[in-house]
Amino acid sequence: MVGQERAPVQAQPDSTLKAYKDSLQHIVTYHKNGSVNEDYYKTCNGDKVGSYKRYTRYGKLYITGKYNEGMPAGVWYYYSADTSGKLVQALDFDKHKELYVDSLRVSQLFCSPRFFGGNMIQMDYIQKRLRTDFSAAERAQFKGQSFTISYTIDATILKPMLITPDQTYLSPEMEKRLIQIVKDMPAYLPPVCRPDSEAVWRTNVVFYFP
Repeated sequence: MVGQERAPVQAQPDSTLKAYKDSLQHIVTYHKNGSVNEDYYKTCNGDKVGSYKRYTRYGKLYITGKYNEGMPAGVWYYYSADTSGKLVQALDFDKHKELYVDSLRVSQLFCSPRFFGGNMIQMDYIQKRLRTDFSAAERAQFKGQSFTISYTIDATILKPMLITPDQTYLSPEMEKRLIQIVKDMPAYLPPVCRPDSEAVWRTNVVFYFP
């Protein structure tokens, strides 16, 4: 469930965030039932930093980890979205390694290569690249627009290949830059499928300029 962001308040940073001083904001979003959804810090340029926590609508911890300059770092833990709050996955972003995945959830996982960290981390990666690869003027020019890039995941190296834009109106330069962002994505995790399922290796990603 997508939370509603309330007005950010000035953070009281811990020792790991002192370098950001007054530029840091403490963001808390809420589920529709009033319970906390996300709790994290971000800098004035939009990068998430420090501790990140996300909760289910039942008040159970859903995701916990740490950001470093807008990208996840260290070990992250993912829990079930139900009332049990059971650990279902652990990822080490520094070593790019899946430390644990609950095999009992195999039937619940989509049978395709998995972006390391899931959809939320993929969107963090994309937004970080849009902020760094495009100037403020370019981001203003494309504000509110979305561009979709389709690609196949190579089954051997688990990296994108056969990358093509879904839009025919992209300029060659824009197409080149978006494709490069896809090429630079970290290696995917292999599919987790039931024995009777066949993995889907073709996927896409949406670039949205907020």
